[in-house]
Amino acid sequence: MLFGLLADQFIKLIQKCPGETKEIVVKRNGTRQTLKVTPRLDTSASVGRIGAEIGSGRPIYRIEHIAPWTQILAVIDRTVNTFSALTHSKQTGVGIKDLSGPPGILALLAAQVNSDWRLALSFLVLLNINLAIINMLPIPVLDGGHCLMAAIERLFGRPLPNRLVEYTTTGFAVLLISFMLYVSFNDVKRFRLFRSLFKQEMTIEKNEAPPANAR
Repeated sequence: MLFGLLADQFIKLIQKCPGETKEIVVKRNGTRQTLKVTPRLDTSASVGRIGAEIGSGRPIYRIEHIAPWTQILAVIDRTVNTFSALTHSKQTGVGIKDLSGPPGILALLAAQVNSDWRLALSFLVLLNINLAIINMLPIPVLDGGHCLMAAIERLFGRPLPNRLVEYTTTGFAVLLISFMLYVSFNDVKRFRLFRSLFKQEMTIEKNEAPPANAR
């Protein structure tokens, strides 16, 4: 789902700059490379194109036997990259509107269960680590906010005023609920995308483990 949303934003950025040379950073074999591309003008649609199509063909999911810690680090890296894309919205085109709430998460989980239970399990790992990271943000309504308040109380040697804690927690709770409603509303507008993901066929490949005596 996230890939689909980012791909959609990438296509829109390309369409807006026909004839302009742009730099695109790609990751190949663990290293980042910068490519320069100049979208050509498609006169039939009056948009820019680079002659490449994203997401064509049948997706391939390779089952790999990796250590749990390696998988956790990979998830953390993806989470950091997502936050980085959000904080550099002008360069990436990714904004709050591209995030998903409960409807989008459930739709993607259902699509992955429909493809392969191992794919769904990998997504649940990603989801839980993301929630753990978000939960530790210094926002009063979250656990990270409680830790922040406890640290402030420890620093000043006395508890914070009850009314201040109540108003702060209530205010951020309203903001959080409003945010969830906003992203959930955007999920409803992307219903066609989620439906296409559910119908999309995926090829499952299993990497054979090397023999024990292989060198």
